[in-house]
Amino acid sequence: MEQIIKKTNLTKTEQVQTAQEIIDNLSETGNPLEVMIKLKAFKNIVDSAIKQVEEDSITEADKYGKGEHKIMDVGFQVKEGSRRYDFSNDSTYNDLKQQLKDRELFLKGITKEMVDPETGELIQPPVINYTKESITVKFPK
Repeated sequence: MEQIIKKTNLTKTEQVQTAQEIIDNLSETGNPLEVMIKLKAFKNIVDSAIKQVEEDSITEADKYGKGEHKIMDVGFQVKEGSRRYDFSNDSTYNDLKQQLKDRELFLKGITKEMVDPETGELIQPPVINYTKESITVKFPK
């Protein structure tokens, strides 16, 4: 771990090579599940460390002013947060959103093509797609 922290060449190519070195080291057990568990633990550790230093990093980066700057040949800049619109105060929006939820629930219940008796509309069941398989790792507290 100390070797990784002391690296000064932080290019994307170097990051990929370092990742491969870590996998090669961890793979000595021959069990890919053990490798995955250890990598997930490393990810959690790094995510936690980032959260702990993020606010101070933004404060430090603000000292450099607007625009992109570099440290250790790595570009950085502070960006404003993105806009988030909250439409919950609009009754028309809320009604339409509820109608959409109701329609989705109705369509999920259809297993084959059917005709709407009121409108004569041909209603198709929804197409079901699956996401890629993944593995869940749960650590004890």
